[in-house]
Amino acid sequence: MRKIFVLGVFLFAASFAFSEPVSFGLLASWAPLEENYQSVSFLGTPETADYTFETLGVRAFADLTYVEASIGYRAAVTQLSTAVTISGTSIPTVTTSYSINLIDLRLVGKYPFYFASFRVFPLAGVAKDSCLSGSGNGTAFTSDQINSASPWYVLAGVGGDYRINKQLYVRTELTAAYNLTSEQSSSFYTGATYQSSTGWQVQLAAGIGYSLD
Repeated sequence: MRKIFVLGVFLFAASFAFSEPVSFGLLASWAPLEENYQSVSFLGTPETADYTFETLGVRAFADLTYVEASIGYRAAVTQLSTAVTISGTSIPTVTTSYSINLIDLRLVGKYPFYFASFRVFPLAGVAKDSCLSGSGNGTAFTSDQINSASPWYVLAGVGGDYRINKQLYVRTELTAAYNLTSEQSSSFYTGATYQSSTGWQVQLAAGIGYSLD
């Protein structure tokens, strides 16, 4: 009986999720802000470091009306900017050569609203960056740095579709994501005492979708 109940719930949820034809598509993405903010104490002196860079990428997505899953690739397209503050005094921002290659995984729930040929939907979910490789100032990432550059995010945002015809549509999405695992590996804090850390990502994506109808 329990198995039948679970199966019934699954089938009901599946029918809800597939209330429209499944669609697939491809999005080009730009993250104008990839930020990691670290706060430490060094020999009793408070210090902060704000690391920022930008990425470009591409994501393939599957849309099930109320659920969207996507997988993609992202890479840094700017140098790494580091803004340091020591005891409240700001040090001039330093830029260094930087590269990173990421697999971008996302799973979000969304609720569409329809206006003629337009569809608008708020969305929220989780994301995972999986670092393939990277380097800073010409030095390749260590295994600890690769792990630290593979965070989990919780995200929210808004998207919209413009239907060109029954099957083809244009999609745009804007999301803000909070890094749930922004603390770096212990080697990052050598000689310093960890205080706190936060990380953010803002991403804009646009592309084409195709409904299987």
